[in-house]
Amino acid sequence: MAPVRETFLEAAEFAARLVAEPAVAGRWGDPSALADMSVGALAGHLADGLPAVVAAEAVELLTRLAVRRHGAAALLRALSRAERAPGSIAAF
Repeated sequence: MAPVRETFLEAAEFAARLVAEPAVAGRWGDPSALADMSVGALAGHLADGLPAVVAAEAVELLTRLAVRRHGAAALLRALSRAERAPGSIAAF
């Protein structure tokens, strides 16, 4: 694996674990370190700035982590919930 790709994947895995922490999840709507941004908004903002190839790697990694942690059925149920995201980006 290329050093840059390996470093990115390690950072993405760390970020996924951090976001999954109950302490972070419990503060998703709280203010972040950046003015006028919640913790959840900051996470979304950072994800929006990723180049497509990096975003694809992150989605692949996060999908594998979610399947490993929660199982495929739970992941599919979560992706298909309309209340999780606007209708324009729902998986189903």
